[in-house]
Amino acid sequence: MIYKPPKSVVELLLRYASGERTFSDVNLDNEDLSGVNLEGIVFRRCYLTAIFRGACLKDAVFEECNVKSADFREADLRDASFSGSSICAIMLEKADLTGVSFDGARYHSHTMQEDEILPK
Repeated sequence: MIYKPPKSVVELLLRYASGERTFSDVNLDNEDLSGVNLEGIVFRRCYLTAIFRGACLKDAVFEECNVKSADFREADLRDASFSGSSICAIMLEKADLTGVSFDGARYHSHTMQEDEILPK
């Protein structure tokens, strides 16, 4: 079966609910995923400017994603990884960042090192 990225946030949520966890080449441009449980989701090469406010993203993987102006306020990002992603102007106020990894992520043309945290 040939993988096809979801064409809408509704399709992504339905596929997640049916057990799919890895999503590649998804464009979530200003989509509202506030309060949604996406624990363990894997985003690969995705463009994410979505609103994840209060969402559960525990153990989520953002691999080689473009994460710009995304709203993660009050989100559960425990043990999430942003490996190799480009990060710009994300909102993290009151997010649970316990164990989150930004190793290899680029923040305004700066490559994050092991155990480095984003500037406030």
